[in-house]
Amino acid sequence: MNDPSTPVLASVLCLRLADFPRRPVVEQAQLRARLEALAGTALGGVDSDRGLVLDSVDGLILVLLGDAGAALDAGEQILAGAADLPLALGLNRGPVTLLAADGPGDALAGDGIAAAVLAAGFAAPGQLRLSLPFREALAAQAPARAALLRPAGTFADAGLRSHELYEPGPLQAPQRRRRILGMALACALLPLAIVLGLRAPLWLAPPAIVALEIVPGGEVFVDGELRGSTPPLKTLELRAGSHRIEVRHGQHPPMQLELQLEAGQKAVVRHRFAPPGLLLFDLNDGVEVFVNGLSKGRAPALQRLELLAGRYQVELRLAGYAPLQLEVKLDPGERNVIRHRFGSSPKPMDKPAQLIRQWRRKLGFD
Repeated sequence: MNDPSTPVLASVLCLRLADFPRRPVVEQAQLRARLEALAGTALGGVDSDRGLVLDSVDGLILVLLGDAGAALDAGEQILAGAADLPLALGLNRGPVTLLAADGPGDALAGDGIAAAVLAAGFAAPGQLRLSLPFREALAAQAPARAALLRPAGTFADAGLRSHELYEPGPLQAPQRRRRILGMALACALLPLAIVLGLRAPLWLAPPAIVALEIVPGGEVFVDGELRGSTPPLKTLELRAGSHRIEVRHGQHPPMQLELQLEAGQKAVVRHRFAPPGLLLFDLNDGVEVFVNGLSKGRAPALQRLELLAGRYQVELRLAGYAPLQLEVKLDPGERNVIRHRFGSSPKPMDKPAQLIRQWRRKLGFD
C-alpha cells in the first residue's frame, strides 16, 4: 500500500474559461457543460484509473498519469474543438499529493496543479501554454515532438517570479504552403512591376512607425504574432494597412487596438495598466490561503499577494478547524490586511469528496 502523502508525478491540464465568475449563472452552466463534453471526448482513450477530472472555479483540471505526449494530445484536441469557447489552457508536469488522507479535508494539491493553473493564467483564449517542466518531460519521452515546441515568452507572477512558457509547434503544413506561395508570387511580380514602370508595390513603400508608451510594460503582439516586450521594445515598423495591436501585462485584461496605417505614418500607442491591489496576511503558522478556490500558499511563507482590482472570495484553512470565508474588494493600488487567529477548540469539518476517495483507492492508497 502506498503512503498517501507520497507525491505522484502527473501531467496536469488546466482548462480556464475567461471571465467565467462574472458571467450569468445560466451561461456558466452552458459553458461548463460544453467544456465537460470536450474533456470527456479527449479522455475517451484514457483508462479511468489513469486520469481524473476536477472542478475549478473557472473551468476544469485534468490530472493524467500517463506519458506527457498523451496529455499534450488531450490539450490540443480540446483546443481544436473549443470553437467559440473563451478557453485558455495550461499544461504542466509535476508532483500531485493527496493531503490529509485519513482525516478531514482530503484534497489534491501540489506544484503540479499550481503550475498548470499559473500557466493557464498567462494564456489568452485560444492559447495553450506549456511549462518548462512539461517540455523537459516531453523531451525525455518524445524528443522529436518536443523540438517542435516554441518559446511563448517569460512571464512574471504576482510574486515577481519568472516562468518560462512554451506553446505547440510551428505553422501547420497548409499554412506553411500558403506563406511560401505568397512569397513566391511577390518575387515574381516585383520585376514585372519594375519593367512596366508601375507604382512601387506595397512592400517597397516606407513603413509606418508606431511608438509604444506602455506603463509599466507588457508583451506586444501584432496581428497575433509576438514582437517582443516593452521595455525594451520602443517602436514598431509596420507596413501600410490595417493591424491589430495587443499588449498583455500579467493577469490584466489585454489592451487591444485596431490601427489603419498609411505608408510612412508615425503613430503612438499609449496605455497604462492599473496597479494591482495588495493583500497582506497576519495568520497562524500553517494556515493555507485560497483565493477564488485556488491555493496561494501557507503562512508564514505567504505574507503578501498581488491581485488585480476586483472582488475575491478568500478562504483560510487550518487542519482541525472550520474554514473561514471572506469576501475582499480590492481597488487599484489598495493595500488590504487580513488578520485572523484560529482558536484552540477544533471544530468538525466537512467529509472529504467522494470522488477523491475513489481515485485514492485506484492509486492504491487504500
